[in-house]
Amino acid sequence: MQRALSSILVAAVGLILVSCSNSGEPDSKTVTITGSGSSVAGFAFSQDVRPWSVAATGSPTTMKLKVYQILVSTNTNCSNPVSLIDHGATPVEINMIDRPVLFSGEPAAGTYPCLILKVSDTLKYKVNAAAVTAWPTACTNTTTEFQHDIYRTDNGGSVFKDLNFATITATGVKSAPSSDIVYLVGSTVPSAAITAGYNVNQTFTLLSALTVPGATTFYVDFNDGIENTGDGICTLEEGAGMGFR
Repeated sequence: MQRALSSILVAAVGLILVSCSNSGEPDSKTVTITGSGSSVAGFAFSQDVRPWSVAATGSPTTMKLKVYQILVSTNTNCSNPVSLIDHGATPVEINMIDRPVLFSGEPAAGTYPCLILKVSDTLKYKVNAAAVTAWPTACTNTTTEFQHDIYRTDNGGSVFKDLNFATITATGVKSAPSSDIVYLVGSTVPSAAITAGYNVNQTFTLLSALTVPGATTFYVDFNDGIENTGDGICTLEEGAGMGFR
């Protein structure tokens, strides 16, 4: 059975939100969103750094995600979300390890305890040497680009919902990924988003809310999160967590 999104999807996306002006000084209006990959400032996935000790199961060295839209809400149940960026029908594929700029704009000042990501459900990644050592029959080398389908027909019955709570049809299986557009819903109180109508397996916990204006980092840490569950597939499974720091 597919694991809950709170553990599987910690690799899905990492964002740095930094208030800045053209002069480089803090600006009370503009927020720039840039890709990030660690809960520890100054480190990336491939450096195998966590704030606590874990087994050396290997980490991604690249992490590609297709982003369609990013939304935020001032409500923990994620109601009335506002769009920060919308690429329409043509997503932008980003490598989170490269720290790409995803958004720069002026959202209204306030506290946002909800983040919604409209993305492709198929992640692409390469792994480091530690993953090859830990899972040699599945993660066979550091140059192959592996894929993980997070919403599939063999997902144990989970049914993801869109912003109107309509059912999203899943395609693909773990051994044969197929891309679907899904919404990943993060809240400081994920139970509120679930009560509102989102599926438990498309929700995740934000460890803290985004406050605008301010200089804040939103991170997703997938250090030593590579696994092989016995099926010979090099899989993303566990992460250190996500939130704003």
